[in-house]
Amino acid sequence: GSTWINSVSVSGGTDKAQTYFSYSNTNSNGILPTNTFNRHNFTVRETMKMLDDRLTIDANVILASQKVHNRATSGLYYNALSGLYLLPRGQDFNKFKNNFEYFSPTRNVNLQNWWNINYDASPTLPGDDNQQNPYWVLNRDQTDDKLFRLFGSLSLKYKITKDLSIQARGNLDKSNTNYELRAYAGTQGTLADSTGRYTLDKADNTQLYGDVIATYNKQISGKFGVVANVGTSIQDLHVGYRDFHDSKGAGLAYANIFNVGNMLLIPGVASYYQEGKRKQIQSVFAGVNFNYDNKYFIDLTARNDWSSALAFTPKKSYFYPSVGVNAILSDIFTLPAGVSFAKIRAAYAQVGSDVEVYSTNPLNLIRNGLLQSNDKGPLPGTYLKPELSISTEIGTEWRFLNNKLGFDITWYKSNTKNQYFELQSSTLGTGLSTFFLNAGNIQNSGIEATVDYNAKLGNNLKWTSTLNITANKNKIAELAPQLGGSYDVTGAGVNNYALVITQGGSFGDIKGRKFLRDAKNNIIVDSTGKPQAGDFGVVGNPNPKLILGWSNAFNFHNFTASFLINGRFGGKVMSITQAILDEYGVSAASADARRNGGVNLPASIAGGGAFGGKIPAETFYTTVGGRAGITEYYMYDATNIRLQELALGYRVNVKGKVIKDLQFSLVGKNLFFFSKKAPFDPETSMSTGNGLQGVDVFGLPPVKSIGLNLKMSL
Repeated sequence: GSTWINSVSVSGGTDKAQTYFSYSNTNSNGILPTNTFNRHNFTVRETMKMLDDRLTIDANVILASQKVHNRATSGLYYNALSGLYLLPRGQDFNKFKNNFEYFSPTRNVNLQNWWNINYDASPTLPGDDNQQNPYWVLNRDQTDDKLFRLFGSLSLKYKITKDLSIQARGNLDKSNTNYELRAYAGTQGTLADSTGRYTLDKADNTQLYGDVIATYNKQISGKFGVVANVGTSIQDLHVGYRDFHDSKGAGLAYANIFNVGNMLLIPGVASYYQEGKRKQIQSVFAGVNFNYDNKYFIDLTARNDWSSALAFTPKKSYFYPSVGVNAILSDIFTLPAGVSFAKIRAAYAQVGSDVEVYSTNPLNLIRNGLLQSNDKGPLPGTYLKPELSISTEIGTEWRFLNNKLGFDITWYKSNTKNQYFELQSSTLGTGLSTFFLNAGNIQNSGIEATVDYNAKLGNNLKWTSTLNITANKNKIAELAPQLGGSYDVTGAGVNNYALVITQGGSFGDIKGRKFLRDAKNNIIVDSTGKPQAGDFGVVGNPNPKLILGWSNAFNFHNFTASFLINGRFGGKVMSITQAILDEYGVSAASADARRNGGVNLPASIAGGGAFGGKIPAETFYTTVGGRAGITEYYMYDATNIRLQELALGYRVNVKGKVIKDLQFSLVGKNLFFFSKKAPFDPETSMSTGNGLQGVDVFGLPPVKSIGLNLKMSL
């Protein structure tokens, strides 16, 4: 892959008015053939002072345009990697690479050429749904994502008196998205109809925000000062429309003609136009900071929001305050000479938030000219409530040796109550496909710490080293009683893995199929060596127990060098990629097992007695492997230590009249692992959402990047 990022900026003005303009573009070719990314950004900013510098005006406009062709995906569908990895080793890959399609006289179209696809034997669903010819996926299952975004802001600040000022701000954030999938006839039948598949998803979003804030800043006496502000704000979100069409299930009238007019739309097929949604939040807020002798500080805030998303509920507003105190110990007490600075702090805060727009009273849809009643809504007999996050923290900061050495440590605890969930209701008999519920109380507690050291090593060499430490413990303190103590956020379906939330457990717990074991914890097999499946339960959690980051920077004359090492310790992740490779017998592990005469695991025969010898490789891996196998076997320690970044830079001594500054740098990111136990990057996941964290299903391999940067100022 390769990426080019170019930017140019121009600025100028006087002490009364300044103008800034910038343009940047990014052009990238991914590590998968045909994957491209293009983005353009324009920024214009104008600032000025008027009325004897009492009025300050700041205006800003940003335009962005982005297009992604064949965005890399994970999972088994429309993924070039699954076919690439699963190709039997006895097959000639070049035969399928150079001839990924062939002309069918019967169909009068080109069809997919792959080792396990036979349209004559199975014209409807040829082949397996977990793989296709990689080059067919890249060239005949094409996707395009387009985004256009406009952001504009205006700020007016007027200084009424020396101590009092008022500010009014407003901004507009508007975006349009367009997604298209064009799957040609010949795509595997689970994914597309015999004439192909066309998907179009268009949406328009607009967000408006405005506030007015009055600020009072007064040093009341020689030692006592106060800064106070009070204001009001309004936020208006318009999801303008969603225009969604998908031909799957009905097909296209004519093969490989990709437009809405060629769709055979029938009742039940996913094609609809949804009118816009709107949410408005109106707020009032206030805050005050008291400062005594620059040694003691108290911060108080309070805010109340009214959200339209809470319409049709008893409580349409939510209030949340905060308080924080700080004390500079090094100014209050006489500390040892080695102490340069010392501070303690404590804070208590509440933060409120609403629920998803229209979740309290969902809209119906017009689908293919028919009014379709919405089958989503609040759990019958309940009302949705605003979420509330309550946090407490205590910390201290110390510096020593004339500020060369310092550390900062914070203990925190937060509870998110009435957390909003969208849950499948097939097992609760509600008549809804999805219900909305304030389902839990999720608690996070832990420690964050930073240690840094700044030193001169000789006359010209400077060294700065920083160690960041984070340890977090997550706990689901409470679940709604309607869930019965547990709920699968991402259900298993045809798979033997799921994301589960359980009262007393942790968010992110992964469920999987376990081995059936005897009293000595040996796996139980039948007389042929076939492992027996046990319960379906929690097999691990991907969240680390400890995160470390160690950064170092060196400066020597005009040279700079820096590196960052990141480490994540603890947690367990699952590799369904490895499980499927084992099932097909194309992994190194399955090859080693065949070479060694089987799998050597302590095993007992059902009914009593040890299993003699090794378990036959094919018997073992066709049972435990695959997405529906014994997935406990595919849990791995997520601990890893990597060189996250390495950078070398040089500033050129410029004496010309045109060029004022010239800098070069060589930057490498995600270069290598010092230690890794999982067969994939354990920090990658199948999904960026809450579901399937820590589960790898044919995800794109992690990439390292090495780049050259040039910066020139005129």
